[in-house]
Amino acid sequence: MAQSADLAQMLENAVLSSAGIPASQLLTALCKGSEAVIGRYEKSGRGLWHLVGSPVAGYAGRNGVAKLKKEGDGCTPSGFFPLGYAFGCKEKPDTKMTFRPVTKRSVWVDDPASSRYNQWAEEDGDWSSAERLADYPDSYAYAVVIEYNTAPVIPGKGSAVFFHCGHKPTAGCIAVPEKDLLDILRWLDPDQSPGILIVKADK
Repeated sequence: MAQSADLAQMLENAVLSSAGIPASQLLTALCKGSEAVIGRYEKSGRGLWHLVGSPVAGYAGRNGVAKLKKEGDGCTPSGFFPLGYAFGCKEKPDTKMTFRPVTKRSVWVDDPASSRYNQWAEEDGDWSSAERLADYPDSYAYAVVIEYNTAPVIPGKGSAVFFHCGHKPTAGCIAVPEKDLLDILRWLDPDQSPGILIVKADK
């Protein structure tokens, strides 16, 4: 089976090589403005990537994709990022991914001055701003953490970048309809070190 031409073009746009992606499962988000096409790829034993199923329509940040994201800019960061744990306001779905339930106290800290910046918290802390996850029961019905600005965490570089449910442009995440996200969650396997490649489409 030949390598996907679409993926090859995305890798070229991102200035990456296929061998340079440390994953065996790969989500791709090809973004034009705030619209995105989401694909799924698996790496074969020969090291070649092949498309799984059909791509689905989704959304990126309301201000598109940026190479240099900043807190509050409404942009989705471009590049390759590992996928972390899943979480949600609903009960755990059919997935192999680690799942963290959202509680009434769950927040994601977006205050760059806080020691907990770009982290989940369940208690009060040294922040003046945080996103209360339970306030978004539709968007965060199910979600996966995109490991952007997490190791290390750089203040002001952007926070709370997720792959979540949605039918409209986001504040900086990638979103797809809930049914498509559930399908992707069933497919994701942490043993395959899944990641996401976010690329700006050629004009």
